[in-house]
Amino acid sequence: MVLNNKKGFTLIELLVVIVIIAVLSAIGYQKYTGAVRDAKKTEPQVFLRDIYMKQLEYYQEFDKYVAGSGTAFLDSIGVTYSTVQYLSLSSVSSAVTGDNFTVTVTEAVDITGNGNTSDQWTINQAGVYTGP
Repeated sequence: MVLNNKKGFTLIELLVVIVIIAVLSAIGYQKYTGAVRDAKKTEPQVFLRDIYMKQLEYYQEFDKYVAGSGTAFLDSIGVTYSTVQYLSLSSVSSAVTGDNFTVTVTEAVDITGNGNTSDQWTINQAGVYTGP
């Protein structure tokens, strides 16, 4: 009499499980990298929106917009650059003409994935945003 005590898994069963795990992890990785890419693309917009709101607050209090560039400009309106995670700025500037302003942010590294390391985003006193 032959006893058929089968313990454990066959090689085929183990390979099927490994393939399923590999496929699921590949899908998950694509979703994760897509979310990171989207966050990198929206960060300049959020950063400019913060500057825009601070400019409006400054205008309400002092009846003028702030002109300037660099960290001195950001400090003068109370915007902290330390909250920016992906955006590496090469410049930030604000041009004021009468009751109008335009803030321009230029990136130092390629965060949009288009191969360009000098993309610019702008926002004006009307809240109109432009960028790549």
